[in-house]
Amino acid sequence: MVIVLSDLAAFEQAGSFLLPIAERFFGPGGRPTLDVSRFAHLFEAKAMPFELDATEVWKRVEERLLAGRVGSFVDALSQETKERLSAEGMLLSVPAANS
Repeated sequence: MVIVLSDLAAFEQAGSFLLPIAERFFGPGGRPTLDVSRFAHLFEAKAMPFELDATEVWKRVEERLLAGRVGSFVDALSQETKERLSAEGMLLSVPAANS
C-alpha cells in the first residue's frame, strides 16, 4: 500500500481518518507537498489494479484471511515486511464498531 501523506485531496475524497493528521504536517504553514507526478503512472489502475469497493474488499478479506488460509493479516506478511513495519510503522488503536 502506498500512502502519499501530503495528498490532502485524496484523503478528503476517500473520507480518510488520516486527513486531520496529514493536515497538521502538510496544511498551511507546514511542510511542502510531495510532487508525485513522476510516479503517476504507477498509480494508474492498469499499472496496479486495486479495489475500492468496501464490500468487495471485505469479501476478499473473508475469503483469504477468515477462511483459514492464514491466521491473521500479520501472518500473511513476509518476515521482511514485518520487520520494516516494526521499524517504520505506527500503531493506531481503533475501538470496535458497535453492530
